[in-house]
Amino acid sequence: MGGNTVRRAARAETPEQMLNGRQRPRPSQLDPFKSHVDKLWAEGCTNAIHLHAELQKLGYQGSYAILSEYLRPRHRRGGTVATTYQGRRPGTAGRPSGHRLADAPP
Repeated sequence: MGGNTVRRAARAETPEQMLNGRQRPRPSQLDPFKSHVDKLWAEGCTNAIHLHAELQKLGYQGSYAILSEYLRPRHRRGGTVATTYQGRRPGTAGRPSGHRLADAPP
């Protein structure tokens, strides 16, 4: 049994407290900006890179990954979240990158 489990058991006043796990989720750096992100998304700004840049202008110091994770459910519903690659990823066309062509002229 891990040390954190033992500490949690020692602090619990009732068995239900052991079963519930963490009582409150940790606050995210994105929390103060979520309403603004939701507003921009509703207005049609669905590019996560642009949203991240906009939030940084407002003082957001969190990472792009936090924002991208927040937007992921919206992306599945039909929006678009920008990725680092536009179109096909390098090295995915037919043959592996760096593959020598035996019949190619020197």
